[in-house]
Amino acid sequence: MTEQPDPTQGASLTPTQAIRRDFARQGLDEARNARLADLEPHRLILLVERLTGELDAMLHLVDEITGATPRSPNGNP
Repeated sequence: MTEQPDPTQGASLTPTQAIRRDFARQGLDEARNARLADLEPHRLILLVERLTGELDAMLHLVDEITGATPRSPNGNP
């Protein structure tokens, strides 16, 4: 069988990358703790927009770390 790499191994993040990751984690935690059924529609839209931005930032971070070529919004490289 092929050995899977230990997910804790690999290059460590720069301080800026760690801050970006932690900011996204904080946003996700806040979204998980929100009472979505009680939020007004405009607050739900803001929450989705924030999470969309943080997902985009994390994908850019992964591309930065792995050296992958970022993809455009329409899916083309």
